[in-house]
Amino acid sequence: MFGIKKLLQLSEEGWRNFTRAVIACVLTNLTLLLPFGVIIHVITLLLGPLAGGSALETAALWRALVLGAAAALLYLFALRYEYRKTYMTAYSESEQIRLDVAERLRRLPLSFFNKKDLAELTANIMGDCTAIEHTMSHVTPGLCANIITITLASALLALYDWRMAAAHFAPLPAAFGLILVTRGLQTRLGERHVRAKLEAAEQVQEYLEGIKVVKAFGLAGEKSAALKNALRAMMTKPRRALTRRTKRGSRRRFPRWCRAAR
Repeated sequence: MFGIKKLLQLSEEGWRNFTRAVIACVLTNLTLLLPFGVIIHVITLLLGPLAGGSALETAALWRALVLGAAAALLYLFALRYEYRKTYMTAYSESEQIRLDVAERLRRLPLSFFNKKDLAELTANIMGDCTAIEHTMSHVTPGLCANIITITLASALLALYDWRMAAAHFAPLPAAFGLILVTRGLQTRLGERHVRAKLEAAEQVQEYLEGIKVVKAFGLAGEKSAALKNALRAMMTKPRRALTRRTKRGSRRRFPRWCRAAR
């Protein structure tokens, strides 16, 4: 499915779990439509006497209330099933990916680590594993399920009115087109943010290693300006790429953990 298995480095079991997660998300989306259908039915019953002058059907309202409660319970069960098939299976697959990465690192010679920057290596590996974990649990199953749900809903709407179906389906290709058009901008912003994160991780690692030397010899000195600048760049570079300064020379505010590194 769109090369997701290769992109997320899923095993055969992970791919089967991912398929089940997509199906669970589709079921959740479909069950979410039931309460809205009940609400529309209730509104129709309430507006019927005002439009046609007929008596209010109290028995139909009670039936709609029972159907609404049943639809809400069904949605809760579907949501619980979705949670088990998305988050729990995604974290299990992420655990397997981290174990495979650790096993591969264990077999590498020590000369490999002497040639590589440990801060950059750690940030890249852990960042990639975290990104894959987040994508498997929060992004990809819901995205695929939404595409399937929108397609099914548009097909059903086309049985009544093709214009409603077209209006319902139109945002989907428009969203994909927007993603394709802005791909270059997203890549440049992502590269800037990654470089800033790597620089911050390198400075933090250097700062931690220097603390041992400072304490061992009872030294003292100025606070790390390089660490301060790296943390500031990590926070401000993505924001500077998207927004302009309203006032030249205005002072930015930083969280306490960042101000403590000044």
